[in-house]
Amino acid sequence: MKRDQLKDLGLSDDQIKAVMDINGEDINKAKSSNDEMIKENEALKLQLSERDKDFAKLKKTAKDNEELSSSCKTCKENTSRIMIILLKN
Repeated sequence: MKRDQLKDLGLSDDQIKAVMDINGEDINKAKSSNDEMIKENEALKLQLSERDKDFAKLKKTAKDNEELSSSCKTCKENTSRIMIILLKN
């Protein structure tokens, strides 16, 4: 909004000043709100990045657990075979 536009509409200088003051307040509120959204967005991006790292760790842990479970199963099977052999002897 420009003063010339308001002048062309027939507003007095006092009216133009009042409109410009109100408009300036609205613009400042919008800028402040935008700044807050930008900060919140950055914080959310950081949280998302941390969750991605946590997810990667959990994924590795799950894989490690699968390998451990497989090893345990193999050990149990081997123990069972040894027990059978020992019982036969």
